[in-house]
Amino acid sequence: MYQTIQVSSRVSVYGEIVERLPDGKVVVRDGLNIYRGQPVAPFVAAGLAPLSVVAASSR
Repeated sequence: MYQTIQVSSRVSVYGEIVERLPDGKVVVRDGLNIYRGQPVAPFVAAGLAPLSVVAASSR
């Protein structure tokens, strides 16, 4: 599973999840490098339902 994390105020990293830490941070691997940071929440535009809700309601 992959996750985008915020490493600093201007740097984010997308990589394979290595570990979820008790403090809420996530460790990801991007090739040979390993990073730790806060997970980035999925973007949902104001007034729009998440894609999973739209897909489920159209069945």
